[in-house]
Amino acid sequence: MRVAHTGAATPLASLEDDVATAARIGADGLEIWAPKLGPALERGGPAALAALLRRHRVAVVSLAPVPDVLFRDPGGLEETVERVHRLSELARALGATWIVLTPGERPDGADERDVQHEARATLSRLAQISERYDVGLALTPEGRPRAAVRTLVAAAALVELARRPALALAPDTFHLYAAGSSPEELKACRPRQLALLRLADAPADVEPELLRDAHRLPPGEGVVPIDRVLALVRELGAEPPAVVPVAPREHGDPSEWARRLRDQAQALARGAPPVRPRR
Repeated sequence: MRVAHTGAATPLASLEDDVATAARIGADGLEIWAPKLGPALERGGPAALAALLRRHRVAVVSLAPVPDVLFRDPGGLEETVERVHRLSELARALGATWIVLTPGERPDGADERDVQHEARATLSRLAQISERYDVGLALTPEGRPRAAVRTLVAAAALVELARRPALALAPDTFHLYAAGSSPEELKACRPRQLALLRLADAPADVEPELLRDAHRLPPGEGVVPIDRVLALVRELGAEPPAVVPVAPREHGDPSEWARRLRDQAQALARGAPPVRPRR
C-alpha cells in the first residue's frame, strides 16, 4: 500500500518542512494541507513550490481540504467555487491528482431528498471547474451527527447521482466509525470511486457519536477495523494511496512521527496484528 505524508499529521510544520519530511521518510507522495498553502505561496509562489517538490523528488497526491461545501448561502457558495478554482489551478501546476472536499452540516429540517438535490447541484458545479484542469474532487463523509453526508453508502450514491467523471471518494476510517458505518459499505463502491484512503483509529472509551478530531489515534492503536477496510479495498481491486491524518499529542520530531504513522498503516495492510487498543 502506498502511504503519502499529509501535512495534517504535522500541524506545526511549514509546507516546506512537510516536503522535506516526505522526502526524508521515503513517503509515497505528499498531501498538501491547504491551510499551509498561503504562507508558502507568499514566501515564493507556485513556481518556487514546484521547484522545491522537484528538488526533493516528492509528488503531490492531493490538496486538502475544501471544507463545508454543501448548503452554503449564496456568498459562501461563490467563495467555495472560487477556492476550488484556485486550488484546481494550483493542483495542476504541482501535478496533484485530487482535491479533498468535506460536506459540512445539514440544516435543520433538511431531509435526504434535500441533501441529494443540494449535492447534485453543488458537486456537479465544482466538478465542472476541476475538470478544466484534469483534477479530481474526492468527497470525505464526516462522522459528526449533523453532517450532511455521514456514511460511505450515502456518499457513493451522491457521486453516482452527480454523474461527473472528476468526482470520487476519500473515505476516512475515523469518520466512518464515528458515523456507525460498517466496512462492508465499501462493497457499494466502484473501484474507480476510491481516490484516497484516510486512515485513523479511535479510542475504545469514547462513544462514536462523541468522537472529535482530537481523539484520532495512529492506525492499530484503537478499535476501528482498519485492517478489514484495507482487505475490502484489495478485494475490490482498488489501489488508492493512503494518508494518515493524525496529529501528535506531544511535541517531537515530525519526521519520526510521520514515519511511525506510515509504518503502522503499512503493518495493518500487510496483515500484522494491531497495537493493543488504548483505553
